[in-house]
Amino acid sequence: MKTLIFLSVCVLWASIGQAQEITKLDEVKVKYSPLNADITQNGSVFTIKIKPRGVHEFVNNPIGFLNENFDIRKFINLVSHEEYESYSVELRSSKGFMVASYDGEGNLISTQQNFKNILMPRHLRLQVYNSYKGWDLIKNKYIASTKGIILDKAVYKLTLKNGNQKRNITFDALDKDYGVVANN
Repeated sequence: MKTLIFLSVCVLWASIGQAQEITKLDEVKVKYSPLNADITQNGSVFTIKIKPRGVHEFVNNPIGFLNENFDIRKFINLVSHEEYESYSVELRSSKGFMVASYDGEGNLISTQQNFKNILMPRHLRLQVYNSYKGWDLIKNKYIASTKGIILDKAVYKLTLKNGNQKRNITFDALDKDYGVVANN
């Protein structure tokens, strides 16, 4: 019985092995394009609109997202027939935008960031929750700017609601203890 099973397996293996054909395929080139965006031009202004799939990564680290997905030097070479002294690159998403300013050689000068209704850092959410029990966060806004890659200004503006009362709160995100300024 063992011999019959062994012989059957060998015959089956040999017939399957002989049935295989080798097919040589042509070379395929795959292009990796990490930026999921639309680029539009209006005169000398180029706007990059981030598609929804890349919004989370863009909002979490706008400058990192820009560096990973946009090569300013390639862009400068692309438009080298024009002679610009500086470049302004605008990235837009459904959550907000960032404008990055570059000099003529492609060095980052500054950025301005403006985002709405984004997930705030955990420690900031906990501070708001503990300080304003009973209040609902109805909207938030994050405004930041950099000089080069160094964060120069970072502010969270929150709107809280408790029944008929509204309160606007501003957190300085550069402050270690997150200083609070409340406007009633």
